[in-house]
Amino acid sequence: MAAKVPYDVFRDYAPVSLLARTPSLFVVSNSIPAKSLKELIALAKAKPGQLNFASQGNGTVQHVAGELFMRLTGTRMTHVPYTVYSQILTDLFGGQVAFIIGGTPVLIPQVQAGKLRALAINTPKRIPALPDVPT
Repeated sequence: MAAKVPYDVFRDYAPVSLLARTPSLFVVSNSIPAKSLKELIALAKAKPGQLNFASQGNGTVQHVAGELFMRLTGTRMTHVPYTVYSQILTDLFGGQVAFIIGGTPVLIPQVQAGKLRALAINTPKRIPALPDVPT
């Protein structure tokens, strides 16, 4: 990375449009007793560092979302980075990881099939595919 570039990113560039927006679903393994985010936060506070969350790697949206969740809730959990999404699902199903904050296209079918439990979605309104999942 260049130490000195001939432009200022904040001064010389302006956003043109929103590139993409995709909702994220907060899901837990069925082995986790929490039925809500409030219950998960209480569980994480009771067991600092013992719960873990999966992501598609360091610095990804899932990783940053998990770190932000911990900061906002005052909890401490372990980040487990993966490179293959199917392995995340396998480990969620098996209870090796507690939760993921991930994309809806992959997670909604797993929730509908009862393989994972959705605790929340980061949209202003509930979604038709999961009408009982709070925002």
